[in-house]
Amino acid sequence: MAKSKKNTAEKDVDKLVRQGIEFGFGVASITVKALNKALDDLEKEGKLDKKDSEKLVLETVKKYEKECDKYVKDVKAQLDKAKKSMPKLSKKELSEVNKRMNEINKMLNKRSK
Repeated sequence: MAKSKKNTAEKDVDKLVRQGIEFGFGVASITVKALNKALDDLEKEGKLDKKDSEKLVLETVKKYEKECDKYVKDVKAQLDKAKKSMPKLSKKELSEVNKRMNEINKMLNKRSK
């Protein structure tokens, strides 16, 4: 029975980590949208031409993709390390962290609209 509890706890931690990663991607998505809007505004004001704007977006996306790959690898390495020395969290503690992350996600989604 202890083994099934451990599996449930591990699943909860995995879910929490997955949500953390999704949260990071959400923040990045919001950033890209804000960048596009800022560049569109600069284009409309005549401070930047379309070609330069597109170039900036492509460069930013390429940098983001490169950093994203690095981030995912780093997270996986840290997770593997953490699993070995992870403190035992109660289901309630995991639930509270999960709830807070959901609240932050909702708040970010509202601000991005």
